[in-house]
This record gives sequence, C-alpha cells and structure tokens, in this order.
Amino acid sequence: MKAFPKSTEPACRPLAHLRRFYENRIFPWCNDRLGRFAAIERLRGEELREAFGRVIEIGFGTGLNLSHYPAAVQSLVALDPNEGMLRRAAARIAASPITVEVVHGSAEVVPFPDRSFDCAVSFLTLCSVD
Repeated sequence: MKAFPKSTEPACRPLAHLRRFYENRIFPWCNDRLGRFAAIERLRGEELREAFGRVIEIGFGTGLNLSHYPAAVQSLVALDPNEGMLRRAAARIAASPITVEVVHGSAEVVPFPDRSFDCAVSFLTLCSVD
C-alpha cells in the first residue's frame, strides 16, 4: 500500500490554478449570463428603485445592477473580492452615469466606518459569504 505524501502542497498546485481560473473566468461569465434572465432583471428593478444617496453594493459582481439604480443614487462603492468579476464590470462602470468607486474586498470585513453610506445593497451575494 502506498503512503500519502507528508505535504499535499505540490499535489494541490494544479487544483489551485484551476480554482483561480474558475473564480476569475468561468464564474464571472456564468454570473453575467444567468443574471440576465428576465425574472431576475425585474427583481433587480423592484429591489433597487428605493436606493438613494451614497450606496455600497456588497458583492458587486459584474455590475448587472448598475442600470437599475435610480437617479437618486449619487455615488456607489462597488465591493467585491473577485477580481475577475470586477474586470468584467469595467465596461458597465465606464458607461454608468453614477460615480462608481471599485473596492477589491470582502463582505466579511467592509473597509469603511459605520454610517458611511445611506443605503447598502447585497443582491444574490449571501450564498458566497463565509
């Protein structure tokens, strides 16, 4: 019988590479495609219509919510831990009339003091928070 190696790190390197590829390429692509279903788009519009002032969106993703924010939103902080999602969101951010500040970070540790925002949004995100 063959013994397990003492360190699994060398064996895990290919898996780490695949994980990064999935997180930065596949997941953002899937999120973009699945998030465009008509029922989800309607829900976005309904849920975001009362947003106002300075907004933080926790789990910004690929920016699919941007076109649903009302004119009452003055600025938005786009918080997301996934660089692939944020890269995919770049064109939407550039086309948005809202001033968007992109922050690479996680929902577990929001890098802003309390009361920094008028409104907080988290749409289809909580399933990804540890």
